[in-house]
Amino acid sequence: MIHPKPQAERLLRIPAFASAALGNERGIHIYLPPGYDKEPDRHYPVLYMHDGQGIFDPNPFSNSSWQVHRTADRLISEGLMAPILIVGIDNNGEDRLNEYAFAVGGGTCIPGAPDIVCKGEAYERFLIEELKPYIDRSFRTLPDREHTALMGSSMGGLATYHLGFRNPHIFSKLGILSPYFIRLDPNTLEETRFYNRYARTADLKLWIDIGEIEANILVRHVRGFVEELVEQGYTPGDNLMFYEVPGAAHTEQDWAVRVHLPLLYFFGYPGKAVAAELYGSAEFGLTGMTGWLNAVIAYDTGFRMTDLNGTFEADDPSILTVGRDGVVKPFREGMTRIVYSGQDVRAQTEATVIGHLSEHVKVSVRIEVPPDTPANAALLIGKLVVPRTSDQLFCGEFLLPRDMTVRCKIVTDLGIHEAGPNGEDIPYRIIHWSKERNPVYRVETWERRNGAI
Repeated sequence: MIHPKPQAERLLRIPAFASAALGNERGIHIYLPPGYDKEPDRHYPVLYMHDGQGIFDPNPFSNSSWQVHRTADRLISEGLMAPILIVGIDNNGEDRLNEYAFAVGGGTCIPGAPDIVCKGEAYERFLIEELKPYIDRSFRTLPDREHTALMGSSMGGLATYHLGFRNPHIFSKLGILSPYFIRLDPNTLEETRFYNRYARTADLKLWIDIGEIEANILVRHVRGFVEELVEQGYTPGDNLMFYEVPGAAHTEQDWAVRVHLPLLYFFGYPGKAVAAELYGSAEFGLTGMTGWLNAVIAYDTGFRMTDLNGTFEADDPSILTVGRDGVVKPFREGMTRIVYSGQDVRAQTEATVIGHLSEHVKVSVRIEVPPDTPANAALLIGKLVVPRTSDQLFCGEFLLPRDMTVRCKIVTDLGIHEAGPNGEDIPYRIIHWSKERNPVYRVETWERRNGAI
């Protein structure tokens, strides 16, 4: 049964949609665009989104939301986007990773990830054979592939990729945000590929993005995936949009800030380029780590994307050159100015070439904690596990990918976060591993739950 949500009559909810394919049930959330009830003969495109419990309302796991209905309302009211339906599909909690995962390399699951039980094909049957037909029967949709889109973040981005490339007759638009394509264990540097490679079989519109500070989900992994798509014939700026998002982390708040971008690309009008800015490293090595510049174009609609087909000119090309995708090719040590141009906008920066820039940096971490820290606790900085060395001290030495950045609070393995001197909430730390260092962090106290740690 469909229930209107109390806060908005155009937000509907199915509390328990049963799936024979998965053998379980989940909540489904539906956004109806403005004017849906006033135009009974009009039919609408549909966007399906994973992790539905966080796209309209605060996610119970993080207490934050994409607020995608508010973004859609704004874009529609401003005439920047066509009205659409949005269907949010709740994840199944502890089974989320399994349902969003597909077997890799022709096996039964993912080599190197024994903790994952791949149920992606069952989730695929649920979405395509059970949920979509129900939505098309119950609402005035445009059910063909040209008007059907899919979007997700993290493991939901991975699921979107697999579902879309496996079913191009169903979906024509894929929003792949912060995708979990490769699992990196920062404690061991082991990398495990979670995605299959597919031949290009149909025309798809692809939005792919990644934030600069998403911890062990690295920009280079996602850029590498995008390069594979370009080699298959996808055209940056046309049927492939990529955005390397400056300063963005791996949270609903970050996805909420930029969800208007794929909405404009899929269902609206990106607009006219009005400015550009260059982000990325200012230092590159003759040997070692490959580096690049991130040329971000801003448009008059609020649209933004990374230009992978720009023009870069170095004042001294004997020091370095830059490819159209922003990848830097160094030739000798020195400093030079680089000027970017594309879509009638320009930006410039300075870059330095040194002898060697290692791909990893050595870091010695020291965390000082209060006396009431639980005796059996380990501490985490993002996914980095820092062992205990004494009652009030945790220390560890790590080899980490250069430029890996995490926005986090120090937390125990029991899920207890650091707090201020009086137990108050504190801002997130932003920790950037760009060079060898020996940071010392101090935890003032731990958050209290019902009066206890």
